[in-house]
Amino acid sequence: MADPLWIDNSTFNATASCDTRALLRYVHGWTSQDDSLALRAGTAIHACLETYFKTGDRKAALKAFRADYEEWAAANVPIDGWPVKYAFENIRDILKTWMRRHPLAQEPYKVFPDLVEVGFSFILDELEQIYFYGRYDAIVEEKASGQLYVLDHKSTGQITSDWAHAFKLSTQMTGYVWAAQQLLGGKRVSGAIINGIQVSKLPDIKHKLNGEVYKCREHGVGIDECRLTHTKESLAITQRDPHEIDVWKRDAVRLAKKFRKLAAKYPTVESVSDAPQQGKFSGACKFCDFRFYCEVGRPAAIIETMLKFEPWKPFDPSKEKTK
Repeated sequence: MADPLWIDNSTFNATASCDTRALLRYVHGWTSQDDSLALRAGTAIHACLETYFKTGDRKAALKAFRADYEEWAAANVPIDGWPVKYAFENIRDILKTWMRRHPLAQEPYKVFPDLVEVGFSFILDELEQIYFYGRYDAIVEEKASGQLYVLDHKSTGQITSDWAHAFKLSTQMTGYVWAAQQLLGGKRVSGAIINGIQVSKLPDIKHKLNGEVYKCREHGVGIDECRLTHTKESLAITQRDPHEIDVWKRDAVRLAKKFRKLAAKYPTVESVSDAPQQGKFSGACKFCDFRFYCEVGRPAAIIETMLKFEPWKPFDPSKEKTK
C-alpha cells in the first residue's frame, strides 16, 4: 500500500496547470519573497468574518481583524509603501459597513457557529491512500429551501456584473461540497454560496474646497455622508449536482496520482529544470511566482537568491476532522 498523501485544492490547481510550478512550490517548498498584499488582506478579512459568523459580535470581529492585520504588518513591508486600498482604515471601514448591512439574523441563510471555519481531511482513494484536506469558511442552511450550502468568503479587487460566473465551474467549490457531505455523514449539500467583498479605495474624507463640501458625483451628497455607500459586494449561489461531484472526485484522484509521480521523478530542486512547463501554453505564466526562473533558463543557482524557502504547510490530521 502506498504512503499516505494529503493534498489540497492549491496543489491540485498547480498540478493541473504546470508541472514546474507544482514541483517548486508544493514539493520543494519555494515561494515568492514578497507576500501578496491581496492574499494577506484577504486573510485578515477572513479573521474578521470568522469571528463575526461565530459570535455575531461586530466589535469582537473588528478586534480580530486588527490583531491579524497588525501582526502581518509588523513583519512585512512598510505600511507607507502599500496601495491605499490595503490601508488598515480603508479595509476596516469596508468591513464595518458590510457587517452593519448584514445582521446574521437577517441573512437568507442560517449560520451554525460550530460549522464555521472548520478544517477537514477525507480519504479520496483508500487503495492509493490519497486524502483531500482543506478548510471551509462555513456550512449554512438556506432559509427559504432548507438546503445546505458551503459558504465561501472571497475578497476581490473588483466586483463586476459577471464576477460570480467563474465560480460555476470552480473545482475548489466542488471539492468543498464533497468534503462537507462527508463531514455531515452523507447529507446532501446543494452547492456553494459565494460572499464577495470588493477591496477598493473608498473616497477620501478630506472633502472641503473654499469652504464648499465635496459632493459625490454618483450620489450627489457630501462625501462624508456618502463614502461608505461605495463599498461593493455580491452574494451568488452556485449549484452542484451528484454527477459533477463524482467527476471532481475522479479527476482529483487522477491529479493526486500525477503529483505523487512528479515528486518521485524530480526529487531535487536541481532536477526541476527538466520538468514540463505547461503554463506556457495555458497563459498561466503571466501570474506565476516562478516566471523569472523559466525566463532565464531555469538555473537552480538563482532559486535561493530570488525566492524564499517556505514549505507548504504540512497537514496535521490530529487537528482536523478526518475520516
